[in-house]
Amino acid sequence: MSDDSLFTGMTRRQRLVAEISYLQLKGAGLAAVVVFGAWIMIALLSWFGKTILAEDSQLADDPAPAAFQNMPDQ
Repeated sequence: MSDDSLFTGMTRRQRLVAEISYLQLKGAGLAAVVVFGAWIMIALLSWFGKTILAEDSQLADDPAPAAFQNMPDQ
């Protein structure tokens, strides 16, 4: 009994196509989770900076320019 179909009624080629499609969809789903997770984290940080931080910290000058005063021009 050399039947070339699997117990699901699919041929080997159909099963291969199904497995490849499943793996591609799984990878796309994981990539979407990473991208949307990063987007959500950026949105949360932005919200935190706009609502939770004190008003003085939002209006304060940037301290970075003072750090670059002694750098030579290139």
